[in-house]
Amino acid sequence: MKLRNIICVLALIICSTLVFAMGGRKNFDEAGREIVTITCTVKVYGNEPHTWLGLVAKDGTEYSISADETTIASLRQKQGLVLTVKGGLETSGKESNSLELNALPGGKIYIQSVEEKK
Repeated sequence: MKLRNIICVLALIICSTLVFAMGGRKNFDEAGREIVTITCTVKVYGNEPHTWLGLVAKDGTEYSISADETTIASLRQKQGLVLTVKGGLETSGKESNSLELNALPGGKIYIQSVEEKK
């Protein structure tokens, strides 16, 4: 009976260790960027005729975007709507000395998918 209890306890410890070890892993894209999903709105930056788009998350974090021209055109049409955007996040941080054009403090999201939040 004692041996059976010991085996059960050991099995429980091993299973819980595996669950905790796997639960904290993040997903990454092929370029090594963390895959994130954010709820946001589209914001237009700059002055005509040199405007560019960014995303503003619910917490106020601003993100630059990288996407194909079709996605960019679609996002322009969705200004003012609440969106769910999934993509690879390349962080730059506020303290970054990045000289990249149109960089925003939250980093850059390489968009994989966009859905309207209902």
